[in-house]
Amino acid sequence: MTIKIKKILCATDFTAFSQEALRFGVSLAHQFDALLSVFHAVYSPHDLVYGSTEFERGGERDKTVAEAKIKIKSMMAPFQIKWMEAVSIGEPVEQFLKVAEQQDADLIITASHGLSGFKRLFVGTVVERLCRSLTRPLLVVRPRPYALSESEVNKHGTPDQKKIQNIAVACADNNLSAKIIRHAADLVLAFNARLHLVHAIEAPIDAELVEPTNAPYTQVQEQLQNQLRQRLEERIPQQLRPQCDFMIALRPGIPQEILPVYAAEHNADLIIVGAWRQSKMENLLIGSTTKAMLRHAACDVLVLPFTETDAREKPDV
Repeated sequence: MTIKIKKILCATDFTAFSQEALRFGVSLAHQFDALLSVFHAVYSPHDLVYGSTEFERGGERDKTVAEAKIKIKSMMAPFQIKWMEAVSIGEPVEQFLKVAEQQDADLIITASHGLSGFKRLFVGTVVERLCRSLTRPLLVVRPRPYALSESEVNKHGTPDQKKIQNIAVACADNNLSAKIIRHAADLVLAFNARLHLVHAIEAPIDAELVEPTNAPYTQVQEQLQNQLRQRLEERIPQQLRPQCDFMIALRPGIPQEILPVYAAEHNADLIIVGAWRQSKMENLLIGSTTKAMLRHAACDVLVLPFTETDAREKPDV
């Protein structure tokens, strides 16, 4: 297995919505023997009259930080895993990214509602803003609106493993998709899940990809689709294919519409999509598919950031 998850950073705002993200983080930390950092941002708004932070003027900052650490310690008390708190002061998204870089996290996790209790700051376009600045994988968890109960914590001090039975991947026929599929195949093996490679056919497949033929159009398209299926299968690392339960789905339409429908039909627990940056100095470009999944997918979404170099390089298979 090539996937590396040794440092996990999980955001919490102490609401019920963020409990599912923490549950996922604890489960992954236990499964991969990783260190879990529980992150909370203490937001310090500026006074519009005096230009200073309200915490500085009121002397409440240290007290608020101490209270956050106590809450985190209480939340983590039932779990026998390696963990630490990561409490920062400042704008939540900026602090989350800063801590992720400082800790060199292999995975960062947040709920789709949370990160700060300040007017549900982490919703919609804010999630996309975080994605645009990513340099490491982000797992956006769709939370259940209630906290983890004691009955879900087993005798070993860990929650029952997060159940992931079906993983759907948005696929194109390119090198970047091959890298995404490789990550997905590792997770499939880790969770003993089924891998669904979903490719949306927006237009008839290019007939120039096969030898000239006088066969009927439908027969040519069927042949081309079979070749595409074979190429997508070859994107799965050769050493993982015998162990990986997978299926390939070619659906007519555009990816941002096809993928959530397919995921719902096949009870996907996780959707994996990619985003890429053109250079180290530029933000990630979030495509329409990734944006649609972040906004509308009913299940958890894993966003993998890549560079332009990643898109050009051929993966090892």
